Amino acid sequence: MTPETALLSREDRAEVDRRIGDRIGDWGDAQVAREARKLAQQLDVGAAVKRARKAEADRHVSIRPAPDCMTYHRAATGRAGRRGLRRAAPGGRGAAGRRRRARQGQVMADTLVERVTGQTSAPDVPVEVDPVMTDQTLLGDDPTPAHVAGYGPIPAGVARDLVRDTKANVWVRRLFTSLADAAW
Repeated sequence: MTPETALLSREDRAEVDRRIGDRIGDWGDAQVAREARKLAQQLDVGAAVKRARKAEADRHVSIRPAPDCMTYHRAATGRAGRRGLRRAAPGGRGAAGRRRRARQGQVMADTLVERVTGQTSAPDVPVEVDPVMTDQTLLGDDPTPAHVAGYGPIPAGVARDLVRDTKANVWVRRLFTSLADAAW
């Protein structure tokens, strides 16, 4: 079992194993994970979209220690950056404080994007992600996952959100996944 299939039912995990089991000997870990994630998203569409939306709601900024007195930035500047972001989104104590701290992580993540890009709203930052999906996935409600170069499969609903539910300018560069899909 890979993390990509951990939340699937036993039957769906068995189906993923059946579909990719004889091919994984030729694949590396990243390709196994991509293929398992793609199949998991196809087999349990609702859960895939729900998990992706929950991950977005749980977004936050964290600083993790790294070797040689570093975080994933120099330790002093990484901590200073986190403190600056935290000042933009104060938390609190108790039950209300826990809710504020959860929201604080979201505000910190959005503030980082806004400050880095110069935009006033993080969700509307123009980003070139090049999702590859069928026209039915983009324009309809086909559950076939989209593919993002350099990342792998993403749930169809999340891909539609990237393209349709934003105030950012959207340019569809690639609509068809194969020439056979094109109606000439």
